[in-house]
Amino acid sequence: DLNVATTTIYWHVGGRDELVLAVIKRLSDLQSTTAITGDTPLERILCVATKIWSNALNHRNITALAHQSGATSLLGLPMEIAMAQELNAAGVHGAQARDALRAILSCVAGFLVVGFRSTAIESEAASQATRQIQPQVLWSEVTDTGIDAATLAAMRVSPKLNPLFQTTMRAVIGAFLPSSADAIATSSTPEAAPTTRRANDRA
Repeated sequence: DLNVATTTIYWHVGGRDELVLAVIKRLSDLQSTTAITGDTPLERILCVATKIWSNALNHRNITALAHQSGATSLLGLPMEIAMAQELNAAGVHGAQARDALRAILSCVAGFLVVGFRSTAIESEAASQATRQIQPQVLWSEVTDTGIDAATLAAMRVSPKLNPLFQTTMRAVIGAFLPSSADAIATSSTPEAAPTTRRANDRA
């Protein structure tokens, strides 16, 4: 997963705890070289959030290890720093930047829970009983007259996470951006050259 042989890791690292932290630190270091792109403040902050989500999904075993060992902050620090920098660049500072960052990360975490759960349910190991208590199955039995037929039908279909993630994150990020940054975000032109930074860049 990290292009490092297992024997090499054990040769240089002692106990299990040290090994786990070394693996987490390795992925954290790799994330620090991630390119952050986008024409506008909203797009660049969205890029960071999307990178956090995709990195966690692509390295779910390490993500789980970080969660179990209480090292999620270590794993995510480079991307959190990148997001804080982009928020500052967009005119969001201090406690407002802190709250914006935490709100965005909380939304990302929620989507990760859904993503991990969906993968687990789709696996062959999932029991029939587990499949029968999933939202779309439970909604198939709902006949509430206070909900229109189109909504009931939609609730019986599994959501497409990627577009839903993008839509949700745009709304959350936009809620914290000042009007000037929001105006820039909604008036970008195809001719504008995107800004590219690395997650480990410093302003």
